[in-house]
Amino acid sequence: MFAGHWILELFGISVPVIQLAGGIMICKMGWEFLTSDKQDDNPKGDLRDSVKPSGYRNIEDKLFYPITFPITTGAGTISVLFTLSAHSASPDAKSYFINTGAILLSIIFMCVLIYIFYMNTKALVDYLGSNGEKIFNRIISFLIFCVGLQIAITGIKGLFNL
Repeated sequence: MFAGHWILELFGISVPVIQLAGGIMICKMGWEFLTSDKQDDNPKGDLRDSVKPSGYRNIEDKLFYPITFPITTGAGTISVLFTLSAHSASPDAKSYFINTGAILLSIIFMCVLIYIFYMNTKALVDYLGSNGEKIFNRIISFLIFCVGLQIAITGIKGLFNL
């Protein structure tokens, strides 16, 4: 966050370009989660047919991965931090410290929320059930796609000064 402004200047990258690229990456992740169909059948008939299945037929269905990964790490997070750090840069020291403090408080708040949700993941998944979890994952995937689209549109507007 503190070096983002200088990294962008070093590579000659503008904030709208970072917003557009980050928005495209977030849209891509959201779209992949929206269109992914997890199927238990095996059309190719490979070695999985001969192996005795464990208690979970498809462990990926039991993970909380689609909800947590795009929000907590990845290209989207990096592009948001670069953008926020570039916008917080100000020649006025007071504005810079206020902007940076607000960003740091937001990051700490998000870390606390993520910690709370990680600690209660099993309870949340048990409460939602299998179908509820799938519905929740689809809703979150759609929201991730929308956030990415908004960031990309903001980048396009910045590129064309609209």
